[in-house]
Amino acid sequence: MSYIRPRSNTALVFSSVLALFLQTGHSQAAGIGWRAGLEEGDRRMVAKEYPLAEGCFRQALRDVKRDKTSGADDLALCQEKLAAVLYKQDIVDESVPLYLQCLKTLERAHGKESPLLLPRLLELGYIYEFDGNYKPALSVYERAVAIAENAPAGSGGLELAQCKHRLARALYKSGNFQKAEPLYFSCITLLLGCKTLSTGDLLEACLSDYGDLLEKSYGLGKNLPSEVRGELLRDRLDSLPKKAGVPTSNFATAVSIKLAEKEDAAFAGGAETGAGGDTEDGAHRSVMPPLRGLKTTPDPAALEAINRQRIDFYERMIAIDIKTLGAEHPSVARDLCGLAAIQMSAGNYEAARQLFSRALKIYEGVYGDDALLVQRTRSMLDLLNDERATDDGGAAGLGFTASGNLPSLPLAAQKLDTAIRLNYLALLTYSLGKLPESEKLYSWAATDMYLTTGENSVLMAGTLKDYARLLRSLGKVSGPGLSAEMLEADAGVVLKRALRQRVAAEQARGLAP
Repeated sequence: MSYIRPRSNTALVFSSVLALFLQTGHSQAAGIGWRAGLEEGDRRMVAKEYPLAEGCFRQALRDVKRDKTSGADDLALCQEKLAAVLYKQDIVDESVPLYLQCLKTLERAHGKESPLLLPRLLELGYIYEFDGNYKPALSVYERAVAIAENAPAGSGGLELAQCKHRLARALYKSGNFQKAEPLYFSCITLLLGCKTLSTGDLLEACLSDYGDLLEKSYGLGKNLPSEVRGELLRDRLDSLPKKAGVPTSNFATAVSIKLAEKEDAAFAGGAETGAGGDTEDGAHRSVMPPLRGLKTTPDPAALEAINRQRIDFYERMIAIDIKTLGAEHPSVARDLCGLAAIQMSAGNYEAARQLFSRALKIYEGVYGDDALLVQRTRSMLDLLNDERATDDGGAAGLGFTASGNLPSLPLAAQKLDTAIRLNYLALLTYSLGKLPESEKLYSWAATDMYLTTGENSVLMAGTLKDYARLLRSLGKVSGPGLSAEMLEADAGVVLKRALRQRVAAEQARGLAP
């Protein structure tokens, strides 16, 4: 068959010499029992001394056949060990028959539907798949899936997910996208339904493969991903118009803001002294004094002292500007906004409102209603006015959390990258009209985003808005339970909180309006 690659002459000669060496009693593995031979072979495998490990495993296989106290499981283990080390050396012509012998040994002892066959079937299927022999690989994987589906509960769906992923991957590689697609979705469902996962590697592989499949099988590779990147660029540049036509992904919008926040954090770290530059009127921008030695999580007393220093600094700058430039000069408004941002970050919203109101009046008088500084200052006032309503009587948490609709996820799946992948898959399936699949994916994405970024994140707000759009398509606009209106309201609360935190980050860089 085409999957068999004969061993090289060098390997044959070496193996023959090694076998003679073992038979004459010079090997540590010879004459000391098959278990010791396996242990020695395992040590050689760890050291990547594969020819020596092969000799140990061959001797162990001979010894286990002669040992009357050994059973079928012992024989199968020795066959599997030797098959594995042969494959490591690319000796497939001997490795494949040994795996087949191992399977027959276990079948005779435990039956053809025993879960003990699963790891050996997956190993054999991988050899076929890696060599591009998809027909035998599919046959082996299909058998593994059938056994895993009928196996008694105990692995929490992990074994079945592993088997389905292998089958889906082989189908995908062989070009059978239609059969692979539901298998990938089933794998993700099984993995996210597990109570625990030792690692998120399999989940990440499934998410990545599923996304690639949807892009390629439906021709989305040149359309949707480029649209997402285009929207990220448009969202970062305020001067560009918004895209018309296909609805923009709110998640993509949030990602662009998140990128800006990372830049903010980078500038705010270490011995950053603040950003200099010129304002619209040409006056030199005030520079905050350096804040050195700030810990990642400062204690409240230290944080209060730092804020007090910042407040004192801006109050002095405001007094100097008024005395030297006049009470209606834009530099006064600029420093009023800086002080307002500090008060806002400290939770003193009423003081921040008064300061922004004073700054807005100055900006309007100098630049008019259409100036960027006027618009930014006015938007901050609007945000603070809305925040008053939220804090006084708004949602204390997220609506879908309070309603008990937040699904649980295994700890290994609680990663920002996983949340992003889930949201992207939800967007893909939504664009393809696969609404039930999209609903499940959005529920997982929202959960993961909540767990990894919290309820004050613009990423969380964007995910909720995307989820709400899907619910509207399903007709779940309002009413009891999870609804589009509920998520949209929650997204508004989250976004306001996130914007308030963004202002605090900008203030740390000296970028308040």
